[in-house]
Amino acid sequence: MKNSFSDRVQLTDAAWVAIRELDLTFIGTKNYMGIAYFWGQHWKYVLREETAKTRKLIHDALLESGLDFVEDGEKPEYVAIIEKYAKHLKLKTK
Repeated sequence: MKNSFSDRVQLTDAAWVAIRELDLTFIGTKNYMGIAYFWGQHWKYVLREETAKTRKLIHDALLESGLDFVEDGEKPEYVAIIEKYAKHLKLKTK
């Protein structure tokens, strides 16, 4: 998978895995870096194509809203946050 972060920083596979695992521990905090996956199946194909910067913006907006990262994935407020930031969003909105 192409990732804007890994394209700019030279990392070994082991280093990339270590950073992703560290970022998993940051999900739900302001320390999240935008590397690890925090979303449920509903957003799988949209968010994995986004840059780390965009994923962090979405994560932080969801964190601030108090919405659950996985369970609330289909709520209108969650969808609005994704639509605001996601550049790869292919869904038609009503």
